[in-house]
Amino acid sequence: MCLFLGLGLTPNERLSLLDTPQERYLKHRSAARLFEPIQIGLAAFKWDAEQGVYMSKPFNFNIYPRTGNKFFGLDRTFCVQISSLEFLEGNGFDFNKWIREGIPFVSITEEAAIRKKLETINTESDIVIDEKNTEYVKDFIESVQKWLCETTDESYSISTSNSFHKRLIHQEIKKQFPGQVSTESTKSGVNLKRLQANQKDSSHTESRQALLKAELDLLVGFRKVIDIMVAAQKPIVGHNMSLDLFHIIHRFIQPLPDTWEEYKDIVNRNFPSVFDTKFMAISNKNLQTAIINTTLGNLYDSILKEPFDAPSIKLAMGFDSYANDVRELHKAGFDAYISGVSFLKMLGLVDSLPVSTSIDWTSDFSLHCKNKLYIMYSDIPFLNLSGIEEIPDRSNVFYLSEFLPTWKTRDILNKFKEFGGITVKWINDTSCLIIVRDRKMVTVAERFCTSQDTDYKLRIWDGSHTQTPGSPKASASSPFLAAANPDTDVSTSDKLSTLISKKEVMAEPKSEIQSSVKRRREEYTGTASEPVHRMRKHKRVSKNGVQNDKCQMM
Repeated sequence: MCLFLGLGLTPNERLSLLDTPQERYLKHRSAARLFEPIQIGLAAFKWDAEQGVYMSKPFNFNIYPRTGNKFFGLDRTFCVQISSLEFLEGNGFDFNKWIREGIPFVSITEEAAIRKKLETINTESDIVIDEKNTEYVKDFIESVQKWLCETTDESYSISTSNSFHKRLIHQEIKKQFPGQVSTESTKSGVNLKRLQANQKDSSHTESRQALLKAELDLLVGFRKVIDIMVAAQKPIVGHNMSLDLFHIIHRFIQPLPDTWEEYKDIVNRNFPSVFDTKFMAISNKNLQTAIINTTLGNLYDSILKEPFDAPSIKLAMGFDSYANDVRELHKAGFDAYISGVSFLKMLGLVDSLPVSTSIDWTSDFSLHCKNKLYIMYSDIPFLNLSGIEEIPDRSNVFYLSEFLPTWKTRDILNKFKEFGGITVKWINDTSCLIIVRDRKMVTVAERFCTSQDTDYKLRIWDGSHTQTPGSPKASASSPFLAAANPDTDVSTSDKLSTLISKKEVMAEPKSEIQSSVKRRREEYTGTASEPVHRMRKHKRVSKNGVQNDKCQMM
């Protein structure tokens, strides 16, 4: 589960009902680049064959992008959304603690670039001392000798504002006084410190490299958890998790690429099995009957009741803060945990599993849901991480333009009342898309395309003219979970526990409340005989309404 400093999209990036997968990807990519995740929740699940139960270990991680040594060049810049800050602060999020104690992280790409840079430390050729600088070098060498031999002062400064001279001083002091003096540049020159016999000059190439490498290892921080998950190649489960995956890839693995297809390749290499519980909940008739509302909290309420019996799930010893039905919705670790429970219970119901039986990863329903992500506010049924998306028939969409800027939705509904029920998607003051809801009326609309009416122009939509303001913003994120197969000697959950117990990565037992930004509805729907309302939640082909999942986190 991820918790973000913002989710907002610019007007030109707001979600459109008719976005292609590539268009939707670019909009979410923009948000993932702007806003940092500040907390991640993770719950690992492992099958215990002896007890006939899945054991779970939930974790919460506050993460903070620390800079470290200036040499690393990690002084990041990111945006915050005021509404998100207000929501977090209003729900008790401790920003001081986040900055003070947050776990650092660097991506795989960033780490590789820094390590390559580390290998170049002091590999430049020595400065050749020309006649002009010979006397200058002689003078400061003599002054250093005098300081070392005739005084007991611990430090000595050589004044210069010339960067060339500073480099020359570092070079010659290390040559003339190896192991005796350390050098450090200051604004006004170079500061020298006397080294004791048992001390080493940390400014020497090898020592400096070692120190920087050690610091970099610490800065990798939370990325070690992601490394474990990638190495394990276990199924990854989340709830409405598209945005969270964008952040996981961008912040911990590599920058998001330019295309949706390239992005899918990256996800498949790192997380070959991804399951979205929101997509699962609307993909089976038995689940649709048993689950009234697919928001995470309501989904969890449903799976705690009949007919969701199998498989059996328990919290591991020492991880029982969410036991006894203690509700901590919006908290990263808890949301990750209940996402995992919901995933297992839904598979158990569809596959008719006995209570003390592990799930079947090769069942028809499991394979059907694998690598398919729920997509909100879209007529595309799902995003397919391992295949081609099903693009629906959009022959019922028409482009209306060149009408008066004074026209309102009611004017359009009245003008085209012969179409029956329509949805109006505004593009700007003089153009919009009209979606004819009854496909039997498409032929009627097509006749209007040849109309001689000079008040407007109507034509069949060709897929263009959609990149202007008008669509709702993205909703909040969803949970994050690693659901481990029972086929390894050392489980992912055990590795996580070991990593945290060594204090390489610190996890808090509980988390803060995630940010949530209300979706803006700027479109209208209705017929000429109906009053104009703010747009109702768009209904998918499956007839399950798209919900505003305020409690989702990945």
